[in-house]
Formats: sequence, structure tokens, C-alpha cells
Amino acid sequence: MGDMQSNRRSLLMAAPLLLAALGAGDRAGNIGDIKLAPVPRTGPDPGETFVLPYEQMNFQPWGNLPAHSGEMATL
Repeated sequence: MGDMQSNRRSLLMAAPLLLAALGAGDRAGNIGDIKLAPVPRTGPDPGETFVLPYEQMNFQPWGNLPAHSGEMATL
């Protein structure tokens, strides 16, 4: 099938995106008049982002679930 495969998540995302495009087309008068936002010239600010390695994450049991079936890590 190639790189583009249909799955449940992509189908669930398609409907709201289609409705947004149609709504914008109604305001623009024609669906071809929709203007997209420009691509940002810079990436995320390194001062506002971080990477926490998996080995340093502290997982705790979540609720009354069996061991290792549901755990959360505070990031």
C-alpha cells in the first residue's frame, strides 16, 4: 500500500479538517481562496524545550491496576 495507509486515527482526523476547510471556504467565497499560514522560519526555542531520557523517567503505578499494566511518569 505504500507509505500512506488508512487507519482509524487518520479517518477520525479527516472529518474535522474537512469541515474546517469547508468553513474557511464559505468565508473566503471559494475553496481556492483559502490562504495557509506561512511556514515558521525558526524551530522551537531550545530554552523552552527539554529532552528527558527514558532511563531518567520515574514511572509510578496508575490507579489500582495490576503491576506494569498502567504506569504514568510525571514530565
